[in-house]
Amino acid sequence: MADEPSCSKDLSKSNKPFCNGSKDVNNFDLSSLAHGQLNQRDLLKLLSCLEGELQARDIVIATLKAEKAKHLLQQARYGKLGLRDPFTALQRDSFAVVDRATTDAGSNETDISQIYESQLTHLEKLIATQRKAHQRAKQVSDW
Repeated sequence: MADEPSCSKDLSKSNKPFCNGSKDVNNFDLSSLAHGQLNQRDLLKLLSCLEGELQARDIVIATLKAEKAKHLLQQARYGKLGLRDPFTALQRDSFAVVDRATTDAGSNETDISQIYESQLTHLEKLIATQRKAHQRAKQVSDW
């Protein structure tokens, strides 16, 4: 439509663009604003420029949040957060189990809980083994 306000078009009275052809609202000519020469149409153009900037900012913020969440999920899923941390490994495995459960129609809650229990049992055995090794190393160093 020809009557829609546009940031890059000239104002009807002053022939000076609000946004100087760019999308930055901060670059528009303030002389018409300082002299009070803005009519309702000019104010609507300015408002549309500012609203466009706000919408663009909101889109950028939402995109950055989505990218950050995706990046963190990929790190957790592929184990790049901490390869030697058992808790992180359990979290990574739980992501894999949940992914498999959603794609596999035969999986159910009992299968998932059994996997969690077996992982927890293996982790407890590993902790006990490490404690025994630590005690032996402590006894050897005391001699």
